[in-house]
Amino acid sequence: PMEAKLSQSLDDIVAASRRASGGGTKRRHQTRTPIAKASRSDTIFSRLGGKTGGRPAAAKQAWRKHVQRKRDAATGETVVRFYETDVVRIGTDDIVLSSGGYSNDVTRHCINDALSNYVFSVKQSLSGDW
Repeated sequence: PMEAKLSQSLDDIVAASRRASGGGTKRRHQTRTPIAKASRSDTIFSRLGGKTGGRPAAAKQAWRKHVQRKRDAATGETVVRFYETDVVRIGTDDIVLSSGGYSNDVTRHCINDALSNYVFSVKQSLSGDW
């Protein structure tokens, strides 16, 4: 029987196997759950909570409760304080930024939030520097 199969085509072997098992040409169909179409604003990143992953939005924004904005009466500057560090000082002629030695994503987000009314922001380079 093995030598006989060597002289047959693969299609003939499959057809003979189906006839022998009584399977014929029936195929088994799996039922699949249709995937809902996403809207243009619904992306995998938005469903996972943004580019940082699946953390809930509230957890990603928890740092905001540690931000204070005030006007310094002595200098006339607007000061944005994150915990105990003045991260942004906006004066009439200049803007001074300080990470206070905490060069992490949350500090950078806080600084960028304070700069949102301006046309620039602090970015991270490929080497990890700001």
